[in-house]
Amino acid sequence: MKKIGILLLSILIISNIGYSEVRNINGLSFNDEIFGKGKYCKVIGSFYLMLAQSVLSEEKLGGNNPEILRQNTILTAVGEDLDKKLSKDGYNYSSQYLKNIDSYYKENCRVVNEGEIIVTENKSDNNRLLYFFYKIIMRVYLG
Repeated sequence: MKKIGILLLSILIISNIGYSEVRNINGLSFNDEIFGKGKYCKVIGSFYLMLAQSVLSEEKLGGNNPEILRQNTILTAVGEDLDKKLSKDGYNYSSQYLKNIDSYYKENCRVVNEGEIIVTENKSDNNRLLYFFYKIIMRVYLG
């Protein structure tokens, strides 16, 4: 009986690989498939949301705030690690990690359209966060 339970659980876990998931993060709700189905699309889309949050924090707190400096250090580490993974998989468009990430996203992922991320908590910060996120996406696609 225990083996049958483990087998059923394994089948359920495997069958969920590749399926989308609705995320609710800091008053925003979205299906993570909005970024595309490429291997790194969801990760890069989340990275862009982190960048937008950092820009919003910098706008509110100022660039020399210790929290902003800490966030920027984390973002740089995440971006460089993501770039290493892209390079390891043979995707090395540029020696600059952000250009490499942007290039991968532009070629393999999809444009997130306004309205695909829903504000579930009506706060001005959430609207500003979406504004900065869409600016980042447009920068990626328009150069």
